[in-house]
Amino acid sequence: MPYLFLLGTIGISWLEEDFMERLGWEVWPSGLALGPDGWLQIVNFIAFGVLLIAFALAVAAVPARNRWVKAAPILLGLAGVAAVMLSFKTDPPDVEETWHGIAHGVAYLTWLASIVIAYPFTWWRVRGHASWTMAPAWPSLLALLLFPPVLLLPDSESAGNYVFFAVVMTPLTAIATRMAVGAMRAPPARGNEETAISVVVPPEHDARPQEQPPGPDGLDAAMDSSRMEGAPCWIARFCSCSRLKARTRFVSE
Repeated sequence: MPYLFLLGTIGISWLEEDFMERLGWEVWPSGLALGPDGWLQIVNFIAFGVLLIAFALAVAAVPARNRWVKAAPILLGLAGVAAVMLSFKTDPPDVEETWHGIAHGVAYLTWLASIVIAYPFTWWRVRGHASWTMAPAWPSLLALLLFPPVLLLPDSESAGNYVFFAVVMTPLTAIATRMAVGAMRAPPARGNEETAISVVVPPEHDARPQEQPPGPDGLDAAMDSSRMEGAPCWIARFCSCSRLKARTRFVSE
């Protein structure tokens, strides 16, 4: 996300070069929103904030090991909202402050403070997750690629501001890049059909109907079940006699 924001800002700087020469490069990059193509920088701020919020949601999906690391997605989300609020235009130099200029300044300070404080909590939260442990260390070094584009700026007066933003967003880039690589290397989650667990039910908890043990009661039940409605009386007498003999044999044994 910082790559897109900084490279987009450089491209807008070329479009707004003449305007920024008149305005002054010391208000770069916020001053880009005041030019004739300023809507591009406003969209750039909003897109950067939305991506920050999306990253905060990704960090929130990582289980928290303690209560301290729960602050990571909150701070990142706050930084994302503040980045969206940077779309309020700043005030030109030597001009009386306006409400949108004040809102832009408050949003900038909120973004800067929340994102810097979020870095240690974010690293602490994700360092034990598979998206971090499955990734090698080299993707974090790609964050250093934020600095060479400073040579592409149309004016060297904005180089100091660019380097400052690149330094602030280097930890964010290092963490996000390594998590992205780790997420691609991590094994896919298995479905329920692949992770079915066979449950062994103890005999005492088996809900299946048990066979009746041999005995008089069992024989009585078997013999009673043989009776049919409307059966001849000799069948009833035979069953009663057999039941009596079986009970007597069972007791004698």
